[in-house]
Amino acid sequence: MTRRCPTLKQLFPTPRILLFTVLCILYLLRLQTARGISGAPLLTLDGHLAGVNSVSWTQDGTHLATASSDWTVRVWSLDEEFGVTLQHVLKGHSDWVNSVAWNKNGTHLATASDDNTVGVWLLSKTSGALSFMRLLVGHTACVKLVIWSPAGTHLASASADNTVRVWIIKQGIVSLLSVLECALCAGINSVAWSPDGLQLATASDDTTVRIWSTGDRHHVLLRVLQGHSSWVKSVVWSPDGRWLATAACDNTARVWSLEHAELDLIFSLGKNEYRESATGDSCGVTSVAWCPSGLSVASSHADGKVRLWSVVKGENKPELVLEGHSAGVNSVAWSPDCTHLATGSDDGTVCMW
Repeated sequence: MTRRCPTLKQLFPTPRILLFTVLCILYLLRLQTARGISGAPLLTLDGHLAGVNSVSWTQDGTHLATASSDWTVRVWSLDEEFGVTLQHVLKGHSDWVNSVAWNKNGTHLATASDDNTVGVWLLSKTSGALSFMRLLVGHTACVKLVIWSPAGTHLASASADNTVRVWIIKQGIVSLLSVLECALCAGINSVAWSPDGLQLATASDDTTVRIWSTGDRHHVLLRVLQGHSSWVKSVVWSPDGRWLATAACDNTARVWSLEHAELDLIFSLGKNEYRESATGDSCGVTSVAWCPSGLSVASSHADGKVRLWSVVKGENKPELVLEGHSAGVNSVAWSPDCTHLATGSDDGTVCMW
């Protein structure tokens, strides 16, 4: 007996159902296009001679900076059609460059290095030239991360010496404003400004996350978040300031509600989903990044993958797993419009998704 395919009228008995179905399909297609992210990289940037530790977009999405263990920072220009051109190779540090960050206006670039220093570079918007502005000293151990305040006037640097130094830029002059000291932190791996610039969050090797006030000269400990069982490598605020996301060597990424403790989310990988990197690195989750829309969190992993999680759904299952690197992924960053990702890996490459 031959089976007949259902007719269009049988599938959609009324014009209203047909219209509703078409609109749903168009919405899903638009959503996928808007996200612009699929499981395979759009392109791969080569050039670094060692692992890439950090990636950072400018707020207008026209430049991407990458920091590497080859002691250099590379600055790439991006056009509207996603064409990429290497513009600068910055040399100024005498050891691994662990972190790179643009300020709000894209006029200053900060770098953090294992040589215990912070570098500040000035970008000319007219000529596109990047000039070395100043090397900031004072930390007594490697500097793990640098991040600009939301206003772009202050710079925070986190170090293994258990301090965060806050620097201020006025009329082209960089000076030290304050020092946040945390004797119990066992090394500070990451620091993040709240969206209003009034608080700092730190992630440290003592498995905790701490929230501090940002007074001009003094920092008061406001809160200690406990829950991770190993080193906390990364911390970021949500765009609305209501949540924190963290990444830790306990193989989890966690989202903390700063208003309702019972709403905390834990994104973890089971033993069947995770494997160590080829070098035996057991620090499962290396960094987290919050989509500017506030709906998704991306996490980078030592197994060479990047995972996207829905904060809205709150499910302990990634919505998307990105594969393209051949070694552990150290850093992940969203584009300003939340349509693309950049990732840096121990394989020496940067992938664009």
